[in-house]
Amino acid sequence: MPDSQLTSENGNATNGSSEAGTLALSNLQEALARCGFKLPAWRVRDIVDRMDRGLGGLTLEEFEKICADQKARDFSSTFKKKISKKENVETLGGMSEASSEGTTHSVRHEETMAFANWINSNLATDKDVQHLMPLSTDGKDLYQKVTDGILIV
Repeated sequence: MPDSQLTSENGNATNGSSEAGTLALSNLQEALARCGFKLPAWRVRDIVDRMDRGLGGLTLEEFEKICADQKARDFSSTFKKKISKKENVETLGGMSEASSEGTTHSVRHEETMAFANWINSNLATDKDVQHLMPLSTDGKDLYQKVTDGILIV
């Protein structure tokens, strides 16, 4: 697509041929790259296979739909990566053999510290839990000290 443009001066999509209003399927990868979508050849071939109606080209509306689909795909992919990224998160298994098989719980370090600090400040004078107090300020001993069930009741 070196000598052609996606949109001509009168607003029609062109592929450098006499047929106005279409983009040649053979130019799709370059046109997508110009729009910021660097796709591998196999993905472009897949799009061409889905979009080819035997006419050899795409209308501007079809091309815009492909671009919108790619933008949505890119957004969902980066969103999943951001959600999946686990920073300052500890994953814990169950405390007993029966509950630990296949069971996990993820907790942020900040949450653990906040719970430990809350327990330390609110239960410091409670005689029933004095044998467990104080919890470390980083909360690392929180889960071990709640195993008897007294702190969580």
